[in-house]
Amino acid sequence: MQRSYPVDISDFYDSANQGYCEFDNKHVPLIDYDRVFGLWGQISGSRFGKQYNTVAIAQYGLAAIAKLNQVTCDEDNDRLREQIYSCADWLCSNYAESVYGIYWPYKFDFPPYRLESGFTSCMSQGFALSLLLRAHQIFGEERFLEVAIRARDFFKNNAVGDDPVNFVRKFGHLVWFEEYPSHLPSRVLNGYLFAVISLHDSLSYLEDTVIAGIVAEAVKKLPLVIKMYDLGYWSKYDFLPGRTATLTYHRIHLLQLQYFCAQFESHGLAPLLERWSRGAASRYYRFLYHLKSTNPYVKFGSLVHALKLRYKKHLRSESIHLHI
Repeated sequence: MQRSYPVDISDFYDSANQGYCEFDNKHVPLIDYDRVFGLWGQISGSRFGKQYNTVAIAQYGLAAIAKLNQVTCDEDNDRLREQIYSCADWLCSNYAESVYGIYWPYKFDFPPYRLESGFTSCMSQGFALSLLLRAHQIFGEERFLEVAIRARDFFKNNAVGDDPVNFVRKFGHLVWFEEYPSHLPSRVLNGYLFAVISLHDSLSYLEDTVIAGIVAEAVKKLPLVIKMYDLGYWSKYDFLPGRTATLTYHRIHLLQLQYFCAQFESHGLAPLLERWSRGAASRYYRFLYHLKSTNPYVKFGSLVHALKLRYKKHLRSESIHLHI
């Protein structure tokens, strides 16, 4: 039996196969971003098409490992192993290199955070690391381990700035890992926590004193960080104005906090976890925060950005017409 990812993401396997994702000929997930971005794409005149998303690929491989631990049929076992291998193989064939280390670039614009093609993400880096370490144990191929080590080393870099290829930022006295390294810091909570969980998870496979120190520092300051996202009986999604977590992301926050409370001293997180759990169980709070989870800042910002892109396209077409 293979060790599953420490936070249960096994549901992603079923949702991916039930329409959330499409798949290439090796059964590696693709996401139709014209469907995801819908109105934004229509306003901007942009087409995104079907794109590989490292988080979705790594999550799918990790979810397949969780399924692998449950099946008894040899046919299902072989199918799941092939899918896990395909996802890990894609990660080894599609990384990029920078001065900070290797990473997996997103090859499309991401309008909600005004990111252009080529940006990276702490969440994709962490999930990729966790899948590759497990793939090495399952299949024994050294390249899986080599890429995993180089991916983990990215978290050690000391460069802090607004480079979208580097997700390492400063948040007060804390080193912060950005899920979306936009110019205006967004500080998505679940992305940061998944990155720290993946780093801690990696220490079960490969000890590293620097990574252990990063994890220890993050855990030490976690209560202070979590309080910044506390809305009483609910949580914030990120630091942008009005960005209340949806029910799905609020529940993800609960799973993540349960992990930290189980693995480390709670440092006062247990009462907050209990309060957030009561909020998730309450119809009143679910309805209240559903109304609040629409982010006007992000939606308005994306609309303005889309109109600017459309205007630039119009100017370019006018310029071409004049030269002709």
